[in-house]
Amino acid sequence: MNKVKLLVVVSTGLLLANVILIVLFLQRPPGGPGGPEGPGPRDPRKIIIERLGFDQSQQIKYDQLIDIHRNGIDEMNDSLNEAKRALMSTLTQLPDSITINALENKIGKYQVKIEAIRYEHFAAIRKLCKPDQLHDFDELVDELPRLIRK
Repeated sequence: MNKVKLLVVVSTGLLLANVILIVLFLQRPPGGPGGPEGPGPRDPRKIIIERLGFDQSQQIKYDQLIDIHRNGIDEMNDSLNEAKRALMSTLTQLPDSITINALENKIGKYQVKIEAIRYEHFAAIRKLCKPDQLHDFDELVDELPRLIRK
């Protein structure tokens, strides 16, 4: 088997694995009994405000950070979904591995940007904390991936 065929087979296999994982992830009910957060809806905003003990002024600033964060994430998600649609549309053709790799790299870059936006968001939340709240924030850091998971 030549290198191009091998790359096509490997890329197709990885793509199928990702599609299966996405389908399984979307079928799982959020906040359901199978999740680590237990039954019931979760509201990351309320959890963070409660755990950090934000006062009214901090809550107002936090809500502004949430709006900025959501706008940035929504914009990146739109671009990410467009790149994913472009990649999926190649399934009806016989694209070369260069096209597939370019689209996969584009998807990866958007995902990196999303993670950077999330990191900046939580760094800004940390800056909102008063000195006596920093310890609570530092303890909350390990739970942040669970809180932001959709």
